[in-house]
Amino acid sequence: MSRFCSLLFCFYFIIPVVAPAADEVNHLVTLLKSEEPEVRYKAARSLQKLGPTAEPAIPPLIAALNDLGAPTKYDVQYLGPRVRNAASDALASIGRPAVPALIKALRDKDPATRAMAADTLAKLGPVANTSFAELSRTLNDPESWIRDSAVAAIARVGAAPQVVVPLLEQKYRRADKDDYIRVSILESLANADPQATMVIPLLIEALGDSDGDVMAAAARTLGSYKNKARPAVNALNKALTTTKVRWDSYADFGFTVPVRTDVVRALAAIGPPAKVAEPTLIRLMQQDENQVTRIMSAAALVRISPEKPSARQAMTFLIQTLQDQEQAQAKAAEALGMIGNAAAVAALSETLQAPDESEFGSFRAAVARALGEIGPPAKTAVPALRAALREKKEWHFDVRNESALALGKIGPAAKSSIPDLIEASQSDDEHLQEYASEAIRKIKNSARQQNHADDAGEGSSERK
Repeated sequence: MSRFCSLLFCFYFIIPVVAPAADEVNHLVTLLKSEEPEVRYKAARSLQKLGPTAEPAIPPLIAALNDLGAPTKYDVQYLGPRVRNAASDALASIGRPAVPALIKALRDKDPATRAMAADTLAKLGPVANTSFAELSRTLNDPESWIRDSAVAAIARVGAAPQVVVPLLEQKYRRADKDDYIRVSILESLANADPQATMVIPLLIEALGDSDGDVMAAAARTLGSYKNKARPAVNALNKALTTTKVRWDSYADFGFTVPVRTDVVRALAAIGPPAKVAEPTLIRLMQQDENQVTRIMSAAALVRISPEKPSARQAMTFLIQTLQDQEQAQAKAAEALGMIGNAAAVAALSETLQAPDESEFGSFRAAVARALGEIGPPAKTAVPALRAALREKKEWHFDVRNESALALGKIGPAAKSSIPDLIEASQSDDEHLQEYASEAIRKIKNSARQQNHADDAGEGSSERK
């Protein structure tokens, strides 16, 4: 009898908790069918916040993967998020239970649904490892953009490098020379083989390709490996002289970017082992016709040999550009973020606090982003980032967003910003809410990990 009463007691307390959650999910599923795109978008975002509790919403969320409805009626949303993006994020937050439906969606007759299903599986990562076989089949989808999505997902779902790298390399070698999937494959290799155990030879080979986009993709991936890409230094140094160009992110408008800029970035990421490239980098910093290449060459020189006169000259050039050259300031901020030394942090922090009467504050957003890239060593910039987070200028939302993100990346040294982040997490700006909440989690989690490490160290010392 007592066991039966205990069960009743448990049910008494469980049911009131579960029922409201189920009611909320059902209500949000109903809203997903609204005629108003804004309502559908907000419903999907609310389901995302519920996480695994939203499992009953999987079928309607799958159906929403081709919903192009925008969260607002303003023209500014032309390139912004859609209901389908929010549905994808909600499915990713549900986690493993969504995987079977996403695998099935890879065969949907609607191309957008197939692409978004692959994109969502990529977000899930190793949790979606059972999707590998179906994603491999999707590599032959008739739509090129779906093949690209499948490549990115295959590299992220947790298959061993010994399995996924040969598959992607085979697809790379069989692709037509003008098939953009070769770029997608090269860009995905860092996720397919995080320790660079198999991919460096293919990336070195791709640096000599006749296609500038392929060369640039190889350089970007080598850069992501940082010190692990040491065997590619000579090939990268040789590629510094290329005159090839790539289409940048505004390809539809026909602008081009020199491939050597990506090569310079890769050498900067590798750092001191890339000393062989110094003479060419000095020449590029002083003479190259492309301003971005000059700026990134300066960053590379500081990263490779910080004590040399050329590095001191490079830092002077970057700080002057940050202060004076309006068209190149954001790139100078990015370069200083790549360097991350005390001088870079001081220059960026001072710039973030300068008066800003621009309409959107995009430059100062780039400055905050650079401080975030530096991470914990940028702790002296916390007061400046807190002040930027508290700004109320209507169209400076990117300044606030990037400041929140940067504080999260700085970690425990930014704990003084938690009250500001809590206030930001209650903002009307959906993105700021998300970024501030994530920053709070990062600061608290990293502080907790630091405390555990300190405790473990003290315990070890006591044992000794």
